[in-house]
Amino acid sequence: MRRVSSLASSEAGRLLRVLFVRFGQVPAGAAGAGLLYQPLSIDVGQWLRWYLRVLAGLTLVSGLAQLVFPARVAAASAWPVAVGWQREIGFWALAMCLLVVSTLRADDPVAGRSVATALVILQFLAAGNHFAGALQSHGVLNEVMAVANFGCALFGIYAIRARPRHVGR
Repeated sequence: MRRVSSLASSEAGRLLRVLFVRFGQVPAGAAGAGLLYQPLSIDVGQWLRWYLRVLAGLTLVSGLAQLVFPARVAAASAWPVAVGWQREIGFWALAMCLLVVSTLRADDPVAGRSVATALVILQFLAAGNHFAGALQSHGVLNEVMAVANFGCALFGIYAIRARPRHVGR
């Protein structure tokens, strides 16, 4: 294991810790609660957590993009700029990120599956909406997001259905 510098004490470090470090690998009081890097080794039981981590990251990026760069986002999509609506979408995406991160921190498999199920449904709907936008105007953002949302929805279905393997039995 190697220690990653001062990121650990920042809010970004805490978010990265929740998103990318497997639960149970880092003791709460370990060296000032530092962020530790460990090689990737996932068993099937980790897929749901990984799906939620990916969605937390995507909703964070999406929310910030809608809030900070509304004109650029609109220019790359089939839809015109609408700062008020984009601001609401950004707020909603950041709230979803908070919900997903809170669910990960709670480490409750029932809540995790519930949140993941809602996100899978939302992603299928968003993929369809982006696909329609891509057909309408060939907006690059719509094409990319149609594929990304559909792919993440499939990953989410797998993650929800995956069961942990019991090694040695």
